[in-house]
Parts: sequence; structure tokens; C-alpha cells
Amino acid sequence: MPRFRKKVVVFEYADVGDYAVKKAGKYLFIYPKSENELEELTKSLISRGVPFKIEELTIEDLFLLGWAND
Repeated sequence: MPRFRKKVVVFEYADVGDYAVKKAGKYLFIYPKSENELEELTKSLISRGVPFKIEELTIEDLFLLGWAND
């Protein structure tokens, strides 16, 4: 199970770099590995005016990303 348990939900398409990303409809779910990555990502999104919110991971996220067997 990942130690860092947050995800960023982006409400429109945005180039987000080398993060683990899943697309669902018009949303992108981005999974940073640490608090530092989360801070870097949110600063980048804010500076570009991309709308987003930060959420806790769900059990579905864990299965989608293959962490269920770790």
C-alpha cells in the first residue's frame, strides 16, 4: 500500500509530466508519490490556471494502480 494517500483530480486536460495518471471521462486522476511531488504538481497547476482538487485515495484507486498486491 502506498505511504502517501492523496490524489489530484484535474477537471480538464493538462500535461502533467511523469506522474501515474488515470483518465475517467473528462477527469484526470494524478497520483503523486510524496508530499513534495504533490506540492510541485499543485504549484504547476495553479500557475497554469488548471482547475483541480485534492482527495484521499479510495480502495478503487489502489486496485486501479495495482497496489492491492503490494
